[in-house]
Amino acid sequence: MTEIVSRINRFIEQNNMLNSCDNIVVGLSGGADSVCLLYVLNSFIESRGLNIRLKAVHINHGIREEAWRDEKLAHDFCVKYGIDYECFKVDVKSVAAKLNMTLEEAGRRERYRIFEELADSLSNCRIAVAHHMNDQAETVIMNLSRGSGIKGLGGIRPVRDNIIRPLLCITRREVEQCLSEISEDFAIDATNSDNTYTRNVCRNLIIPTLEESVNANVVENISKAAAEIREAYSFIDKYAEELYSSTVVMDKGFATINLKSRE
Repeated sequence: MTEIVSRINRFIEQNNMLNSCDNIVVGLSGGADSVCLLYVLNSFIESRGLNIRLKAVHINHGIREEAWRDEKLAHDFCVKYGIDYECFKVDVKSVAAKLNMTLEEAGRRERYRIFEELADSLSNCRIAVAHHMNDQAETVIMNLSRGSGIKGLGGIRPVRDNIIRPLLCITRREVEQCLSEISEDFAIDATNSDNTYTRNVCRNLIIPTLEESVNANVVENISKAAAEIREAYSFIDKYAEELYSSTVVMDKGFATINLKSRE
């Protein structure tokens, strides 16, 4: 087991990601992130003898000519490790046009729709997606640029409802290092270099500039700051809820605030 895999395993345990879990739907694009995610989850389950069933889901968006290659890589990986696999084909261009969305927004909408529908059909199911530290840093930068408040600056949550993100503790560089150490291949999405997408501007231009000109550990530092902001937000939110419950009384559509209760 590599040091990177060990760190991910600790992150899974610290965040109780698999407690009371019988099934996991795993998004498998065939790219480095999702291949690493599925490998780690499979080895975690096997090494601990857990009775958890993995279901890998590949979604062919029908956008790129190389989509068949990604689909085959995802299928072959699952055959190699004996993991249940299912492929869905979605016409994302039509969905985007119908709903007046960007291709990126429509693709995300369709992916999560399929994940949620599958999860609803299985008992005690989690949905695992492959966001890592670089995704976290990109999200925080985009939220900050768009005028987000404290909640948005907390970025991506490791656990949200039934969605888990085991790779949020490692960087993109470490994802590829992990796959190199275990000799696993992965597909490269050519659209990742297309800077017409907002996230790619952060990924390809802003973060590299910050790493070169400000601090080489900017991804790790932003991710750490996001974790601290999430903790602060959680405390504030919990305290505000307790304060509201102890001072506000609703009666016939009117709210009465009892200030004496806080004296």
